Amino acid sequence: TTAAVTLGDNRVVGDVLALSNTSANFTDKNAAVGKTVNVGGINVSGIDIGNYTFNTTASTTADITARALTLTGLTARNKVYDASTLAVLDGTAAVTALGSDAVNLTGTAGGAFANKNVGTGKAVTVGGLTLSGADAGNYIIAQPTGLTANITPASLMVSGISANNKVYDGTANAILVGSATVAPLGNDRVSLGGSGTGFFFDHYVGTGKAVRVDGFVLSGDDAGNYNVVLPTGLTADINALPSVIASGTPPEPVRNVTSQLTANLTSSSGNNQPGTPGQSSFSNNSQGSGQDADEKPFSFQTGKDSVQNTTMEIGENGPTVNIQDGGVRLPDNQQPNQKDSEEI
Repeated sequence: TTAAVTLGDNRVVGDVLALSNTSANFTDKNAAVGKTVNVGGINVSGIDIGNYTFNTTASTTADITARALTLTGLTARNKVYDASTLAVLDGTAAVTALGSDAVNLTGTAGGAFANKNVGTGKAVTVGGLTLSGADAGNYIIAQPTGLTANITPASLMVSGISANNKVYDGTANAILVGSATVAPLGNDRVSLGGSGTGFFFDHYVGTGKAVRVDGFVLSGDDAGNYNVVLPTGLTADINALPSVIASGTPPEPVRNVTSQLTANLTSSSGNNQPGTPGQSSFSNNSQGSGQDADEKPFSFQTGKDSVQNTTMEIGENGPTVNIQDGGVRLPDNQQPNQKDSEEI
């Protein structure tokens, strides 16, 4: 209940006096406004004391304000952005009152950031607690010192797109289709921008090839609270480029062989079977895959009964040529046109 007082008097200006007291006390220890303070043991001294009489006691008023009790024992967890200010607390909250004062904490501690936005070392305030006990009225709760945590960006997945199959074109570019979208939390304002592009990891023919997506960016008031996550698991096929064979032009594997197939053929009008016997042969100036080094050039007469039916492969991994009924026939999928597909 001890109080600190400053004594005053009504002395004549210029007189020399010294004032002192031995005690000053509130009527009780409890916090309140305008509390009575009793002062005792007042004494006056100095060279002009003989000109005065004085009282030895006095009273005044003063306030006792509630004392702040700082919360201890709590920590705050870091969290991923969730569009709220909620902070999760760990530990057990405690306060330490003066002397033998009876003060307890009641309620459940809850934490809150000042705002929802991403940041590091963000201050966390504690709520949900009150003081109880006989001396609780003499105290107020003070926030913990240095209670902070981080809010890290949330992942925002791009959805709504897929990859189309394509025909081999010598590039790793992939064709994206659909409408790319994102779904931010709550009422957050986030838009998807940029120009999304897709890429295969190589340009070779294949099925179920993984497609990588790039080029999308986030914008909007709340974009800084998110990291854009590009689609994963997209696949598409790169199909082989079909061969285009013009009439009278042999397919690529045939053009690339070193042996040359020559034919001198005649046919009678209105009949696809040869008329005048002729001769077809491999030229002897180089070796093809259907001709051994020590063999003579293969030749046959165009007469139907003068040659044995057989097959021969032209070039490495090239087409198979059917020699049948006195003529040469390319495989069906490599016939230049209907007329050329007949036996010659």
